[in-house]
Amino acid sequence: MNAEPGEPITVAGLPALSWGDPDAPLTLCLHGFPDLPHTFEALASQLSHAGHRVVAPYLPGYAPAPRLARADLDSVASVLAGLAHALSPARPYLLLGYDWGAALAYTLTARNPARIRALVSLAVPHPAAFARVWLRSAEQRRASAYMLAFQLPGADARLRAHDQRATGRVWRRWSPGFSPSDVHLSRVKRCLDASAGAPVDYYRHNLRPVRPALARLRRLAHTPWSTPTLHLHGEDDGCMRPRCAHESLRYLGARGQIDVIEGVGHFLHLERPEAIAARIMAFLESLERESLHAHQG
Repeated sequence: MNAEPGEPITVAGLPALSWGDPDAPLTLCLHGFPDLPHTFEALASQLSHAGHRVVAPYLPGYAPAPRLARADLDSVASVLAGLAHALSPARPYLLLGYDWGAALAYTLTARNPARIRALVSLAVPHPAAFARVWLRSAEQRRASAYMLAFQLPGADARLRAHDQRATGRVWRRWSPGFSPSDVHLSRVKRCLDASAGAPVDYYRHNLRPVRPALARLRRLAHTPWSTPTLHLHGEDDGCMRPRCAHESLRYLGARGQIDVIEGVGHFLHLERPEAIAARIMAFLESLERESLHAHQG
């Protein structure tokens, strides 16, 4: 699959990459850790050729995006909601997120489902599903141990030490058997170096203080869900075990779909871009058929 570079833009104070006709329906793509908007080049190229305007912002705190005082899901989602309104003030949009971007996508959808045409999440499922599995699975707690390590003083310095050796280990552990291109990994490392610890804020501010963190999770867990949602998960994901994906069905209502894909890990959209793009396109086509039948009926 050809991966076309995005056009750099700035919208609502956030730098971003853009693909496709500015007047086409919006698809908003949210990246995760440790990554940056360029991760969507292959998917964005496919979606833009299919008639979407794709925009992938740098999450707040990921250089050159400004850092927030707090990087909890509600605070970051508020910034992203402003970005989405600036890009598509009237029309609902397609929301695609992976890793932290997926957790933010669920938060945005829960807050204002009328704005979201459909949701596609990659690698990280509904946050309440992850919490439920974390409580019940020693395997998942081992895979998530890094989240607790990030609470310790000096975590960012350790992540970035020795030419970010730890960042390379994260990619290998989370997606066994896959190596990102040297160009992409170099971009990621430069972004993390320039971000001065802000990416670690996401782990700290969403776990502490504990009481507000639990309140956010309870709100998400009890939000009725009617938005068409597709969650794609790698069977070999070393960060989020596949059990988390299956648990998501508990929260996604009748219009939720889960696909666990063999032979890929956490960075599934980079490992198998053609297959992931095809699955997303099939999902969107099924929604178009559903809408047509409803209109005809």
